[in-house]
Amino acid sequence: MTIPFADIAVDADAATEEEAHEIRMRRLAFALAYPFSHPDRSYVYLGDYGAAPLPDEPARWVLPDGAPKATHRAVEALAAFNFSTATAVLAAGSNAAPLQLTRKYMIHEDHLSSIVIPCLRLRVADHIACYTRQMAPYGSIPTMIVRHEGAASLFYVNFLDPHMLERLNHTEGLGTHYGLTKFGQIEGSGFAPIEGMPLYGYQGLAGPLPYRLDTTPAFDCRLPATSQRAMQERIIGALDLDVSVERFVLRNIYEPDHRADIVARLRDLEI
Repeated sequence: MTIPFADIAVDADAATEEEAHEIRMRRLAFALAYPFSHPDRSYVYLGDYGAAPLPDEPARWVLPDGAPKATHRAVEALAAFNFSTATAVLAAGSNAAPLQLTRKYMIHEDHLSSIVIPCLRLRVADHIACYTRQMAPYGSIPTMIVRHEGAASLFYVNFLDPHMLERLNHTEGLGTHYGLTKFGQIEGSGFAPIEGMPLYGYQGLAGPLPYRLDTTPAFDCRLPATSQRAMQERIIGALDLDVSVERFVLRNIYEPDHRADIVARLRDLEI
């Protein structure tokens, strides 16, 4: 039996070639799934419980006693959350997804059950989410916040207590890949505890590519929106490579030197 892509890498912890292939395929699927799925509404991330959805209307976020059963857990957690010590951080890409929050905090936290992160979907003026001229070690092209006058986007905003902010900063490679930048303040949210809070986001130090993330709705913006796979295809074309998306992504996952070379070429790539 011929195992596809078997020449790229063999996972040391896999006992058989078939197991190594299965691991490769999972990593490939993960990379191309960026920015990962999330609820189509505001929610509260509750560690090992996952995403607890909030009611559609912010006016109902402050009524735990009258909340429907499906949203009661989130409303109750929101009522107990201390916004006065929290930092509001725009989630440009995967940080809006429960899967990625679990992945990032599971690495560092012994007690996932104690984590509470309100992830509130807000309209933010003059900013959009674009792909960045960078590549994650797991093979995805990540995103960043870009100022775009006159546009607006529906972003998720994560409200992080000091400890959660420190942990998330650690995963973002501050000073190497991203900088934490103030983008303004929250306005028109309809939720009194967060009105006027300073709004921060991770600014990609390598700069943006001229393509928006297709899963972040934007208004009054003419930049084209595209998916992760399509973005990888555009990069392959701009680099004039004769390679499939699958092989390109897998090499970038398993060969750090190759990935570093691609990232260096991305810095000035016309695409």
